[in-house]
Amino acid sequence: MNITEMREPGVIGLSTLGSVRRAWGPDTEALTDLTRRLDAQLQVQPDLLPTGSRVLVAVSGGPDSTALVHLLDRLSQSYAWDVHAAHFDHGMRPDSAREAEDLGSRMRRLGVRFHVGRPARQLRAAHEPMRRARYAWLEGIAGEIGADRIVTGHNLDDQAETILFRMLRGTGNRGLTGIPERRGWIVRPLLSFTAGEIREWLKQAGLGAVEDPSNLDVRWARNRIRHQLLPALEAHGGFDVRGRLLAIRAAAESVEWRSIRVARMALAAASCSEPDKFSRASVLGWPVPLRAEMLRLAAREHGVSLSRGAVTCAAKDIDSLSSGQGFDLGGGLRIEREFDQLVIRPAATRLRGSDRLMIPGISSGSGTLRLCSRAYRIRWGPEVVPRGEAERVALVVPGDHYPLTIRGWEAGDRIRLPAGSRKLKRVFGEARVPVSARHSIPIVVDSRGNVLWVVGLTRCAVEAAAQNTELVIEIEHD
Repeated sequence: MNITEMREPGVIGLSTLGSVRRAWGPDTEALTDLTRRLDAQLQVQPDLLPTGSRVLVAVSGGPDSTALVHLLDRLSQSYAWDVHAAHFDHGMRPDSAREAEDLGSRMRRLGVRFHVGRPARQLRAAHEPMRRARYAWLEGIAGEIGADRIVTGHNLDDQAETILFRMLRGTGNRGLTGIPERRGWIVRPLLSFTAGEIREWLKQAGLGAVEDPSNLDVRWARNRIRHQLLPALEAHGGFDVRGRLLAIRAAAESVEWRSIRVARMALAAASCSEPDKFSRASVLGWPVPLRAEMLRLAAREHGVSLSRGAVTCAAKDIDSLSSGQGFDLGGGLRIEREFDQLVIRPAATRLRGSDRLMIPGISSGSGTLRLCSRAYRIRWGPEVVPRGEAERVALVVPGDHYPLTIRGWEAGDRIRLPAGSRKLKRVFGEARVPVSARHSIPIVVDSRGNVLWVVGLTRCAVEAAAQNTELVIEIEHD
């Protein structure tokens, strides 16, 4: 995203101060047309549920998800949506299978295609494993049907409770921004509606919903916050605790937006000519929090979301990297130092997979060679007609030094130069060839292991006797 295109978060389209100002009881005027309010929100945020999308609504049968699927069904013709509903039966209650069947019947009467899933094995009775299983199944079903969005029924009360929960657990500014309206293909369009508004709308619409008894079980931390802590704070404090929590969220969101903007500007200033390469001196001049945000944003460009702990540790550790060193960031990414640059790349690019190509003798021939992720076309013989900008060399090789091999760099390789024998590792270092690129450079060796040519860098200084026939080798990057 271009920096000039970013706008500071405001009231419209976000569960911020505009929502905070509303009373937490039902708003009778707004309740008469909850559909219109959702429609207006989607007009402002067209990317939340784009026109023509196939949407998969996660339904538990409770008030929020029931209202959500009915609201989206009422708007589906205007937006040309293909609405599906999906229910994951955790198998935690004796009646859960029957409830799933009843819910399926209600969805089919509505004309919405229904999907139901169950865990492959008994789940542990804890929120996190149940949540992971549910979302994994939802994403699998969404992939099967080709859904563009997975839609959940989180509301404004859930938002306030989440912020308080994170405050009690301990969190940074990003945690105080609460539940995002969109993360990838998962969207939550009801975050600007209170639970009271949703229940009143269901009542006016004559729609029933199933109340999960586990939502009243105060053994769960979130239920204790909802049913005990928040009511106690409001009773003894004499003020709107939920509203103040959402005001905190609005402030945190504004700070987060500014932080991201500063990090993007710093990232652009430190960027080198090639993608994912940054000036080490510039990055080390930043405070650790800014470095951490830079790493998080750079990882996001690769589709990887890094945790706050991971980027903070990495931001501190990059000071100690010597050229050629690096470490994994997580999510399949790695950061490495290449001389005066820092490079972020997929860890898989460090694999050393490579081919070998044999030149049996002085006769003409051709072939292809793959070194890591690079491919080369190679021709050789006593005479080779020059082609394009290919690298060429003419070697005089004794007959008993054949076959020649073209391969990648190996540990211990040395080459004879005018100043004496030298390790290729040192040759690469003096030429400032990054470690990540060294295994992609073709090297020609004879049958005795002597390095004759390092393509693009240097050739052996020792020539064979003049009576030997000259061999021309041409190597072109594919």
